[in-house]
Amino acid sequence: MGILTMGEETITIEDMVNEPPHYNQHGVECIDAIKATTGDSFKHYLKGNIMKYLWRFDYKGKPLEDLQKAKWYLDKLIDEVYIPEFKELDSQEELDRLRGRKFSAD
Repeated sequence: MGILTMGEETITIEDMVNEPPHYNQHGVECIDAIKATTGDSFKHYLKGNIMKYLWRFDYKGKPLEDLQKAKWYLDKLIDEVYIPEFKELDSQEELDRLRGRKFSAD
């Protein structure tokens, strides 16, 4: 969720890709509950959602949002595959490297 301030007016903007409010009930994120109940099959769940959002992005009227959601699930899948290999990542920079993202040093 983001906050935008324009003069004296403050607007709260919901992040429908990374933190959709309808997926958090009573402090529990839906993705965490799914992971807890699916165990080793969680990777298959993630793959299915990647396919779903890639399949429909041209047809639902919000192509960018669907592609961002597919990317979100792909990042989760990458985390599932590589995180156990690296028990602790040194930084966000290392996580981005594992996800194949480029970054610039300041």
